[in-house]
Amino acid sequence: MKTTLRNDGRSATMSFIRLCLPLSLLLTSACSDKGGVAGNAAFTPEDPNFIVVAANELPPRTDQSIDQSPQRLDALIDEAISKGDDQRDPRYYGYAEGMVRQRLQHHAEDVALLLTLADLLQKQHAFDEARRIYEQVIELAPANPQAYLSSAMLARQRGDFKQMERYCKQLVTRTTAEIAAICLFTAQGLQGRLESSYQRLSVLFDRPLLPVILGWALQEAAEMAQRLGRYEQAEAHWGAALEVSKGSVPPAELLAAIADYYRHRQQPSEIIALLTNETEMPALAMRLAAAEIALATASNNNPDALRASWIERLQPWLELWTVRGEQSHGGELAFYLFAVKGDAAAALAPAFEQWSERKEPQDTLLLLEIIASLEVESAESRQSLRAVQAWQRQSAYEDQRLLSLLESGS
Repeated sequence: MKTTLRNDGRSATMSFIRLCLPLSLLLTSACSDKGGVAGNAAFTPEDPNFIVVAANELPPRTDQSIDQSPQRLDALIDEAISKGDDQRDPRYYGYAEGMVRQRLQHHAEDVALLLTLADLLQKQHAFDEARRIYEQVIELAPANPQAYLSSAMLARQRGDFKQMERYCKQLVTRTTAEIAAICLFTAQGLQGRLESSYQRLSVLFDRPLLPVILGWALQEAAEMAQRLGRYEQAEAHWGAALEVSKGSVPPAELLAAIADYYRHRQQPSEIIALLTNETEMPALAMRLAAAEIALATASNNNPDALRASWIERLQPWLELWTVRGEQSHGGELAFYLFAVKGDAAAALAPAFEQWSERKEPQDTLLLLEIIASLEVESAESRQSLRAVQAWQRQSAYEDQRLLSLLESGS
């Protein structure tokens, strides 16, 4: 019996990956006892207006003193990161980064501060600097697992799966067997060992796991099942991952991943059921828009008017990104141009730029979808296709959907 995955949350907020990312709840050695960044000395900004400027869009504070305690600064940093995660708004990451850098002037080798800075840089697509800081942490605290796990996730984003596996192997003696196993099986499944990795990962579900570890494992298993073409199993994993998040608002990344699953299965009604309340975050609102437009097109129910309405609703976000000069919305822009606006030619450049930076499955699939849908082949589309083909051969990445799109684009 088919089960519709529904989200009853008001808006997408928490992610399984938070401050001291990724999966900080698992690696408490990288964080302070209270979950924030570490440090003991009081901090006085050199710029007397610093805190006011940095927190000017955060909730009002009763303590207006510029000379904040370390605990208060930790809370402000946490608050800014949470807002950035909740709203997918990189300005808050910039606020948090500024406060962390100020603290590092007084605590230059504070491992937790350095990890937080690297995670913030990664969120803002400053990948090279983030990698250098993770390496610095590994030198300062070689027994600390967080830098290895964060480095593994960064290597994954960049499509360097061999490097990811090397970092995952370092976790075997530094953290729990479950965390090391999930990381390692994921890395191996991305480079030619998908079937065996999926089977080994599935064995973990017979063990009692913390919810945050279980949620992570289920998401990885769902993605593996998708790539194997086992859609019934994939849907069961996605449903279980949503169940794990029950009692809190489902993570935006989880909702987006499930919506992408349904989009590739050409099931817009399921996306609408999942995201019907998700109109406050552009990444989710755009997926909802694309699903409604696809459904209206299939039923010949005035799709042009619906498309125009959604374009008008989403336009303020695009204008805001342009005014701010933000570079971290390339994937959302490409998706908007292709799936909402219906302009594959315009979507090609931002999609390829996004893929060049991040080789997550959704980035690769979107780029290939755009290439396959182009009415006229161009030098840019041929170059993009050759780049993906070369990367796939080199990495041995397996995905039935990707291989099908590669064939249709050839």
